[in-house]
Amino acid sequence: MDYEQFFGLKDTPFRLTPDPDYYFPSDVHKEALQTLLYSIRAQEGFIQITGDPGTGKTLTLRTLLKQLGDEVTTALILNPRLSPQELLKVILEDLGISPLKMEERSKEELLRFFRDILLEKAQKGVHTVLIIDEAQNLPNDTLEELRLLSNLETEKKKLLQIILVGQLELEDKLKSPDLKQLDQRITIRYRLKPLTREDTVAYINHRLRIAGGSDTTHFSPRVLSEVYKVSGGVPRLINIICERALMAAFVDGKNTIEKDHLKKALNSIAGEKPVKRRRAAAAQQTPSSSMLVPILLSLLLLVALAGVGYQFFFLSGSSVKVAAPTQKSGIVKGVIAEDGRLTGAAVTGGDPTPQTAAQDKPGSSEPWIPVPPVEAFYVPPSQFFLAINRDNRKAYLWQGNEPAPVLKAEFDWPQQLPDGLFVLGENINKNEFFFNYPLFFWRSPRLPSTTLWKEIAGLVNTNAVPVLSYSASRQTKPADINRAREIRGIIKDWAEAWRNKEIDKLLGYYGNIFTTYYDDQDQPAVYTNEQLHKIKNDVFLRSGPISLTVSDPICFVDPTNPEMMMAFFHQKYVSQVYSDEGIKVKYFALIKDDNGGRSWKIVAKLWVPQVLFQH
Repeated sequence: MDYEQFFGLKDTPFRLTPDPDYYFPSDVHKEALQTLLYSIRAQEGFIQITGDPGTGKTLTLRTLLKQLGDEVTTALILNPRLSPQELLKVILEDLGISPLKMEERSKEELLRFFRDILLEKAQKGVHTVLIIDEAQNLPNDTLEELRLLSNLETEKKKLLQIILVGQLELEDKLKSPDLKQLDQRITIRYRLKPLTREDTVAYINHRLRIAGGSDTTHFSPRVLSEVYKVSGGVPRLINIICERALMAAFVDGKNTIEKDHLKKALNSIAGEKPVKRRRAAAAQQTPSSSMLVPILLSLLLLVALAGVGYQFFFLSGSSVKVAAPTQKSGIVKGVIAEDGRLTGAAVTGGDPTPQTAAQDKPGSSEPWIPVPPVEAFYVPPSQFFLAINRDNRKAYLWQGNEPAPVLKAEFDWPQQLPDGLFVLGENINKNEFFFNYPLFFWRSPRLPSTTLWKEIAGLVNTNAVPVLSYSASRQTKPADINRAREIRGIIKDWAEAWRNKEIDKLLGYYGNIFTTYYDDQDQPAVYTNEQLHKIKNDVFLRSGPISLTVSDPICFVDPTNPEMMMAFFHQKYVSQVYSDEGIKVKYFALIKDDNGGRSWKIVAKLWVPQVLFQH
């Protein structure tokens, strides 16, 4: 029996997909929807809707689209990282124009084509509305193009109405001097806010009712109050917390979700101690002033449905004092035996002298010989990775070699990290970063002003290295390593499907939810498999022949969860419209497939470009 059956539900009440059937008309969201409907009927030029991540912008849009009649036609853009000409083509395609009709056409021809379509629709009494979600990601030149498109008009009225929907940084972006003319054209602005305490309670009960929940299934008053405190009223965060709490109650066989179930839910997502700190801080703040932590946490929780549980942490201190790297007198190799045990061999200017790897434990007279962690099960020759041993607060820089990686340098690592997979490096803008999936602290204020990257950069031939934080007390089974070895073949097949533009085969390697992290964005982009299919299909239609070169990947198993792993590789992509080169990190999870088994699926990626070139 699954938990929906146990609670008598017909549907999953707290899923993250923006389903209009679950739209909750809080005062804020109802006013936002009414504002949009009014502005469309009044045919206002530019409308701006903003809000923090997870506050319900996309769901409000989906609900709006369901309420529009035949007198309105819409073009909805979900991936706005487009050049001006690419944007124009995507708009035309969304209005029903075949991409084949747009091939080999100049921008001027496309503009004339677009104007003719708008005129034709206007003559039939149909109003055209362009809606762009995540509009904060629009390049400035593309935003300027939108302003020019808004000039398309007859003597009596505008032919195109534009609604920009995005996060709060969209407001700041439009205030920049370069976009002053566009900002002056925005006639209606509305900012979505989190739910109030009363609306949070009503929201939870509303979703249970829509999903068919009976009166016997409910959250206790104390739990409802705690959910509001922890979430800050952010709907997306409420959904994930409540989903986990339902699971905890199901495991206990209880219909009422009590405080212990909420505690288990929060611990499974964010770790026990930081949750208590967050709640204590929330009790001393107003909901608006406590929003930063829930927003950061909501980014972490976007991938919670993949079943990944990490211990939440904060990077300690404002800076890190890094000891100078110390080269060993010789070369120290670590060897992994067939049964997964760690052994080592020291080479000191002569023949190797085999020694058993002694753990760094009090009272041990044996020398401690570092060996690569078994979770770093594949490292190609000459590739680098950093292993952080949490037991002795040391970081070891390893380079791939046969029969095992070679130790290149040793560093002190005073920070306390959880076990997990990270990426450390410098992006194309020369900004250092320390990234973890799903804990998302990209360029966070908590990022130390000094990291090991300055010391590592002079020793490696890349702008980023994968990092494995581990404890010798945690053991990964050899069977888990063997299952993870499938990833190298999947990466090869994935790249081949991309080169051949076999979209169905390519999308078969992805999970139902896919999260993308960009080096220049503070927020991830989350796509369903259907949305990703549409985006990739559009790319393939416009790209022409594709050249894709990927290096042999460095492969790590997550020490906290052997059903999650990371593949780190160099990628170079060339097509007739776009080229780039850089570091790509793919995150895989074991997910149940249609045959009842489980297979590795790509659930997220991190992209760190080194070279970008727009044709």
